[in-house]
Amino acid sequence: MITDESQRKCIRITGHGKMKQWVANSLAFLESSDENKLLIFHTLPSELDPLMSLGEESGKQVTHKAASTSTDLIPRLISVVEIIKREYVKNLESKHTIRMTGLHQYNEMGSLQALGVRVTPAEGAFEETAEVTRSRTIIQALEGKNHPRQSRTPFMRVTLSLTELPELIENGATYMNSYP
Repeated sequence: MITDESQRKCIRITGHGKMKQWVANSLAFLESSDENKLLIFHTLPSELDPLMSLGEESGKQVTHKAASTSTDLIPRLISVVEIIKREYVKNLESKHTIRMTGLHQYNEMGSLQALGVRVTPAEGAFEETAEVTRSRTIIQALEGKNHPRQSRTPFMRVTLSLTELPELIENGATYMNSYP
């Protein structure tokens, strides 16, 4: 992974951000002649470092409300990435550039709990003991509830690069390539 801050741009996808600005800024970032640039999109809460690795014990805490947005914004992140890939290839074709390869895309999915983040209950909610949680689970199973309470909070991180990054695949990321 590139450690130089100028070579890497992290963009947090939010519910109130403008997709047009994310796309424009990303394309401008990728326009430079430097091949080692990384563009990282994520849905992690703002309190967390977007470059955290799975299995790394962070010891951080986020509220349930902040954590739930990391799940809700995954479709928006995918839309932004797909638009950027399509526009990038369109720009390559319009400029008749000799670089006719698209972007390398690395997708990482995980849970905040796997990052070592503790999700605290919302303000005013009480902290459940293990016994109360077990009782609630048994009652839900006996009632035949179709949607049991979610115990993990997923997030997504997508890295776009002009060059291949095998170390991300070794860390569990899936790989996609967009050729024109």
